Amino acid sequence: MTKTAEEQAGDLSADLAALRRDVAQLTSTMGKLVSGKAHAASDSLTGAMGEAGDTLAGQASRVAAHVGAASGEIESYVARNPLAAALVAFGVGLTLGLVSRPKG
Repeated sequence: MTKTAEEQAGDLSADLAALRRDVAQLTSTMGKLVSGKAHAASDSLTGAMGEAGDTLAGQASRVAAHVGAASGEIESYVARNPLAAALVAFGVGLTLGLVSRPKG
């Protein structure tokens, strides 16, 4: 039972058509998979960025509270000891002036 050339050509044509459908279906499936992974990665990154922003905002508010408290302490120290505060300021200014002079 040998097939004629026409039957073999028809079988080959049907096989090629089936192969094209399979490749098209595989391409579609891979596209959906990659798209899903990209969306998941984007969502994950967005969530991580949101968490980092919240953490940074929390730390910034804590630092602001500490700076405010330190500022209050410095003001009360200056009010209690104005001469010592003036001498410290003079010493800091003199030191910065000497350090920032050009070397020549």
